[in-house]
Amino acid sequence: MTIRVLNVGAGHKLPTGFPEGREMWVDFRVLDDAGQEIYRLGRLDAAGNLEKGTNSFKVMLGDDQGNTVHLDVWKASKILYDNRILPRGYADIRFDFQLPEMITGKITIKADLCYHSFPQSLVNHLLGEGAPRVPTTIMTSLAMQKEIAEIK
Repeated sequence: MTIRVLNVGAGHKLPTGFPEGREMWVDFRVLDDAGQEIYRLGRLDAAGNLEKGTNSFKVMLGDDQGNTVHLDVWKASKILYDNRILPRGYADIRFDFQLPEMITGKITIKADLCYHSFPQSLVNHLLGEGAPRVPTTIMTSLAMQKEIAEIK
């Protein structure tokens, strides 16, 4: 399944702001008829960090050797990648998941576009043990039901 994230109202890339912060991602869930989670990608772990494999929209800076630069931004000499969404642009995110063979009826698909002003790892590094949890802002949400027969 593909989710399209649109930048419809900002006159700048999304997310905007300083490169070592500002992170946006989709928390994608598939639930069966009973509300049990079948698949999820984009959750935060107990420490507040994004699940591995989550497509996160952000800028990654690098030094002259191509190493990622997080805190020492003065060492940055290039942008390693920038997958933020352009004004009036969009990004398609594909989620591949396997439905259990025995499943029948409908599934519910939920997707939240989430935002952090700072990644939790940066806050932890700066403030040490006991750092506050970075609040997650849900920018928009999508929920839909699909008949299993439509999908299989």
